[in-house]
Amino acid sequence: MYAGSGHVATYMFLFLYPSMTCRPEHFPGKQAMYSDVWKTEQLHIIDLTFGKKVSYLLSPYTTLLYFPFPQHTVSQTYYSRDLLMRHLKHNKRLIPACAVLFCFLAALFMLSQSPLLPTAGGRIRGREADYTVVIDPGHGGIDPGKVSASGVEEKELNLAIALRLRRLLEAQDIAVVMTRTDDVIEAQNVESNKKQADLDYRIDLINDTAPDLVVSIHQNSFPDPQVYGAQVFYHGKDKESQALSQILKDQIVEGTDQTKIRDIKGNESYYLLQKSTPPTTIVECGFLSNPEETKLLLSPIYQEKMAWSIHMGILLYLNHPSLSDSPL
Repeated sequence: MYAGSGHVATYMFLFLYPSMTCRPEHFPGKQAMYSDVWKTEQLHIIDLTFGKKVSYLLSPYTTLLYFPFPQHTVSQTYYSRDLLMRHLKHNKRLIPACAVLFCFLAALFMLSQSPLLPTAGGRIRGREADYTVVIDPGHGGIDPGKVSASGVEEKELNLAIALRLRRLLEAQDIAVVMTRTDDVIEAQNVESNKKQADLDYRIDLINDTAPDLVVSIHQNSFPDPQVYGAQVFYHGKDKESQALSQILKDQIVEGTDQTKIRDIKGNESYYLLQKSTPPTTIVECGFLSNPEETKLLLSPIYQEKMAWSIHMGILLYLNHPSLSDSPL
């Protein structure tokens, strides 16, 4: 946040005001700004005493200001700050305005430490330890899930999108628990019915973790290869899961630019939805039976879009729990 504010302050004080209020002899020419730092120091003697006084008033925010040299160095950073001090020395009436600006930056910094903070696009995020999310990349190991005509296995796509989703959520200080992080299932050593044993393991992990919500990542398939589009499933009698599913669906539409996405659908037969206690959804990201959508799902760019959309939906749900009470 304040990196951008530092840019604004730098351009305001080092470009706008010098051109309007300063005499030419107060500032070096462009050639000096791009010259060696040692040469610059010889050309411009800074009143360090005055600089220290102003730095004390503005500290620690003067460290946010730097000049956009082609190859930025620490020495050039200090020079840029000294240049600002020189400007203020010859234009002392700007000191109050500068102080107000940095008070504003201080307020922005304090706001960044609040529990809920708008991020890019007007979204909001939770602070550390406020929320926990379980991400379940479906299938894995000996269980490939759906397989496309070209041999693409669902388990690989599920994990790829889930790992991207984990990175995005953790960047928002949300604790993430994964049911798997590799191409394995926890029931590898079970002699019979490994798939059921793996499902039981995942459900036990979910209920023991007691997260705020669960998102299970899957891919779909259908005999008709023309069918395509993402779809989100929830337990038919769980209003919280229904609200979460609707938010996720809306964000997938917005974030992936899909021309077609299916309405959310309640389902009371899916084992994961039956047995999971927290609000749980299954996100079917696309149809592996559709060759064009399979190519799309293999694209790292599209995987990132899908993960980003799901993560945005999670943030909206976590920070707006009242949405679960609204009619759908």
